[in-house]
Amino acid sequence: MSETALPIAGHHPAWLPPEAYLPLLRHQIEYRIPDPSGPGATGHWGDLDAAVARNFSAIIHAAAAALEDSPGLNGEPGEFCIKCEVIPDAAANPEAFTIMNQRGNVYLTAATPRGLLYGTFELVRLGESGLGRIAADRDFSQTYTPHTPYRMLDHWDNIKRHNVMGQVERGYSGGSLFYDDGEVRADLSAVSRYAELLASVGINRVAINNVNVGPLETTLLTDLLPEVKRIADIFRTWGITTFVSVSWAAPRRLGGLTTTDPFDDDVQRWWADAARKV
Repeated sequence: MSETALPIAGHHPAWLPPEAYLPLLRHQIEYRIPDPSGPGATGHWGDLDAAVARNFSAIIHAAAAALEDSPGLNGEPGEFCIKCEVIPDAAANPEAFTIMNQRGNVYLTAATPRGLLYGTFELVRLGESGLGRIAADRDFSQTYTPHTPYRMLDHWDNIKRHNVMGQVERGYSGGSLFYDDGEVRADLSAVSRYAELLASVGINRVAINNVNVGPLETTLLTDLLPEVKRIADIFRTWGITTFVSVSWAAPRRLGGLTTTDPFDDDVQRWWADAARKV
């Protein structure tokens, strides 16, 4: 792929086209996510809130429109139903989920919407045959828990195209999803699809700029922070936290200090204030 050949229009086959969700759409599917401030809930759901229900409702509607002629789509006679429910439990791993048989139907539960997000993608991976096996096995119950809490991708994207390194340092896989030679892309629709893809394989953190932080990239902490928020808002709805790489020289570049010594009191105050603003 050339550096400018970005998949902005349409879906690459790896990017979960509507057909990927067809096994779910062949059955009645229901989501139940309680109000995070309601009885039995454990407070704010974190980054995800009730976005899982919105995400998959939108996917189901889009897929149904694209696949409306498909036999058995969304509610026509079938062998089982799929029920997905958040059951709040403050002691449970917030990203774990359980898939079980409930009276001949497929039942997915999680303690938070984030767990339900990952569980839904597991249902997609199981496909029609896997879902059918669960519906036929009255004793089926399996809990999935991530092995590590940090599952992160580190993008080495430059905001401005570097004379030698290009838009993405060592950019063997193409151009930047986030930046277009000097600014954050106006159209971030590809980032939304990318976030869906990452969530489907359990990625929960993304760093959006090169670890070699140039002068312009330094301003991701200040002038460009609203643009970071645009990207973070997209990732957040798929349970992904956005990181930025920062420059050791930021207190001097942005704060006008004469030193970047991390033991200096003024430098420590500058970083604390920058962190609060972020």
